[in-house]
Amino acid sequence: MVVVLEEALAVLAAEAGLDPEQVALVRELTVVCRAANADHHAPGELAEVMVAADRVRSRVEAQAAVSTAKFATASDWAFDGARTAGYWLAGYTKVSRPHANALVAAARALSDCPHIWAALAAGRIGVAQVRLLLGVRLPVVLELFTAQERS
Repeated sequence: MVVVLEEALAVLAAEAGLDPEQVALVRELTVVCRAANADHHAPGELAEVMVAADRVRSRVEAQAAVSTAKFATASDWAFDGARTAGYWLAGYTKVSRPHANALVAAARALSDCPHIWAALAAGRIGVAQVRLLLGVRLPVVLELFTAQERS
């Protein structure tokens, strides 16, 4: 089973153009899905799966943020008559307009914050921590914040 999974991941990486971190994300997601489908679990196994599931959520959010920032910049949303990327997301996905706008704003901010994005992509921090960190990027400290992110 594990050998088949590793072979499938190697093919997926090659054909889909996934980088090693994205392959690791798919591998970890597979662990979470297998646990969800299993009828029996060893003692402590589900606790480990909960930690893995939280890490997977963070890692998926990081990948989604990259796509969201690209989507907002590319203006694909305008072809459907939307005024902004946030309006488009609210109209075509299951998120409210305020949440869609927050997703776009966070994605754009994360593109200027490589250290925060890397921590999210590695699953070391979650979306709530990202929101808090981005929330302190106030004008009074923005220059210092940006300098730290670029170093």
